[in-house]
Amino acid sequence: MNFIYLANINKLSWSVLQDQKKILSHSAQLDIEKFRFDRDKCRNLVGKMLLLYSLQRHEQFQQSYLPVIDYGLYRKPFIHSIEGNFNISHAHDWVACVYSTNGEVGIDIEYVTPINIIDYQNVMTKNEYQIALNDPHFDFFQLWTLKEAIMKAQGQGFYLSPSSFELPFPF
Repeated sequence: MNFIYLANINKLSWSVLQDQKKILSHSAQLDIEKFRFDRDKCRNLVGKMLLLYSLQRHEQFQQSYLPVIDYGLYRKPFIHSIEGNFNISHAHDWVACVYSTNGEVGIDIEYVTPINIIDYQNVMTKNEYQIALNDPHFDFFQLWTLKEAIMKAQGQGFYLSPSSFELPFPF
């Protein structure tokens, strides 16, 4: 089973939220402080808070702090002491965390803005690009979030080129 948790951070400020850093290890707290912008700090910490919530809910995790997060060869996060898998994404005012008991999982969210599809030709297969140019129902952000979630679930991130695999349309 997959569980998705979302949070809107629009009305959160770092000055209020930063006390919640105590759920993290000391090194993870230092990592958050390296972000230049407070919004990035908020997104990162809220993602970790959603992860802790999902562990407490689905792993019967009793601690009030997050276990140490390790990273695989391509920087995919994992926690040795849990049975399930997770992934976190954030964009603009939204943060998402997915927890899965079914195996590897990835999630991606994007802030939708007007784009010029020509600028994104290199992240699509030739067939996907032709559909993008010719089908009025094509939604680039739907394609992109699916591709990035797959890349994250595979554990390779951008080491797996988004143009190296194709998703059937309609999605």
